[in-house]
Amino acid sequence: MNEQELLDRIAQLEGREAVIAIENARLFNELEASNREVSEALEQQTAMAEVLAVIAASPADLDTVLPELAAAAAKLCQADSVVITHGSNEVRRVWKTGLGHFTLQGRPSEDPADRVPGGVAFSTNRPVLLSGPIDSWAAEFPRTAEEFRDAGVTECCLLAVPLRGAEGPVGAVVVRRHNAVPFTDRHVAIVETFASQAVIAIENARLFREQQEAVEQLTATAQVLEIVSKSP
Repeated sequence: MNEQELLDRIAQLEGREAVIAIENARLFNELEASNREVSEALEQQTAMAEVLAVIAASPADLDTVLPELAAAAAKLCQADSVVITHGSNEVRRVWKTGLGHFTLQGRPSEDPADRVPGGVAFSTNRPVLLSGPIDSWAAEFPRTAEEFRDAGVTECCLLAVPLRGAEGPVGAVVVRRHNAVPFTDRHVAIVETFASQAVIAIENARLFREQQEAVEQLTATAQVLEIVSKSP
């Protein structure tokens, strides 16, 4: 084998090694992606199981259930804060990271100066997604922009999803990041899932209250009848 043939042979071997190295890298990346998907799916299933356990243990206590839902959504979406609202157009109960529970009066986002993404999702029954510098959407949601600026935040990513009840929206869940890294389709699906669970929890609490009220009314009626029957 002359020198040129030897060089050609070396080049062929190097080419084959390069192809093998590229293929190995591709397979490794695919394996990593698959493992990540499995890990994320397991984490989501675990979080959902924990939330369902809380709902089952406290069917009428939304002040216990909603914070658990919010914590799970924040963890799975890598969010900095979560807001969950529920109620009617006139009165809404709110849970917010860092503030806890409070009540709001009046129709959500009726005044343009008071528009917030969660209120718009609540009133329109449609998701709202914001991402980028605060100044790029401040005119549309001035109150939310002011809140972020007061916290020293200059950009954000925000997703508001309505809580879709059988007869229309009953609230909204909002996840927020203090950076402009957008939420992925997986994150949107997660928030939609938690929104569905929140609706179930709200409906459970309503049915439980109605059942308790019915029992109390029947008990009161029975007591009155007993008194009447004993009267001369």
